[in-house]
Amino acid sequence: MPRNIVIFERLMYATIAFGALVAVLDAARLAALTGVGAGIAAAGSILGLAIFAGLVWLAARRRKNWARWVLLVIAIAGFFMAYPQIAAAFRSSPLIGGAHILQFLLEAIALWFVFSGDARPWFRKDTAARPLP
Repeated sequence: MPRNIVIFERLMYATIAFGALVAVLDAARLAALTGVGAGIAAAGSILGLAIFAGLVWLAARRRKNWARWVLLVIAIAGFFMAYPQIAAAFRSSPLIGGAHILQFLLEAIALWFVFSGDARPWFRKDTAARPLP
């Protein structure tokens, strides 16, 4: 597996784990915003992260080019949709607001790796390298 793909995969899984922690810590605020219980808000966030993890696996291990593009679109849309919530999180808890920003930064760095350097040939159909099982 190319070096950039390994870095991408590790950073994205770290981002997902960090996102799960942030979702649990921020569940009460999310519940107040959505009108559902804190457990349901946290479960919804974690379900979204699980889907995100599946896309990371498809891109890194199964060489699915469409998956990396979906990840990019989700990241960009997610940032703009979450921006007002991040500002609110900063007002209620600077620690949680900072954690959201850190999560987006890690995600942006990971996506940079999957679209640069030795990652590009990984997604071409004509390369001899095969994904790991």
